[in-house]
Amino acid sequence: MNIHVIKTRIGGVVFEGSDKMDSIIILLNTIENYINQKLEVFQQLLTLTLEQEKVLEHEEVDLQSFEELLNTKDNPIQKLDQINEDLSLILDQNEQLLSSGLEAHRDQINQIRYKLEKLSSLGKDISKAEETNKEKIEQQFNVKRKDISAFKKSKHVASKYNQNMSDTHQSDMSYFMDRKK
Repeated sequence: MNIHVIKTRIGGVVFEGSDKMDSIIILLNTIENYINQKLEVFQQLLTLTLEQEKVLEHEEVDLQSFEELLNTKDNPIQKLDQINEDLSLILDQNEQLLSSGLEAHRDQINQIRYKLEKLSSLGKDISKAEETNKEKIEQQFNVKRKDISAFKKSKHVASKYNQNMSDTHQSDMSYFMDRKK
């Protein structure tokens, strides 16, 4: 009995299997692994976004805490970008393998679909929380702008008042009050 070894390139790694079925199993496992990684990253991003929302709920927003959370989100976002790039490469390189022979792997494919739906749901939750945060931070900025505008206006009024008072008062003039009624 002759067994042919099939080499399959998945991402940057070459896998060896005895037949096409082994290659498909390896490929589906790899895809599922990447999707699991994306789920973890999405969950991290959702958690951080909800923490940002809590920071923004206070009347006086702690901008330092908000910025720290924003910076903390950089690593998961970079990791997500890398996962997406790797997964895209794998899917592109194995398009032909994925186009046939998947019927035997219906259960695993359904599991992958379920996880993709979960990813989509998490993505919507993150997007909704981000939109809420954006609205809250815009409200905070509007309040600060109004405060600054009111401060400038009162400073301008005080300046005009002082200018008028200094223009009307001359050093050789004296002021007195008449106590008679």
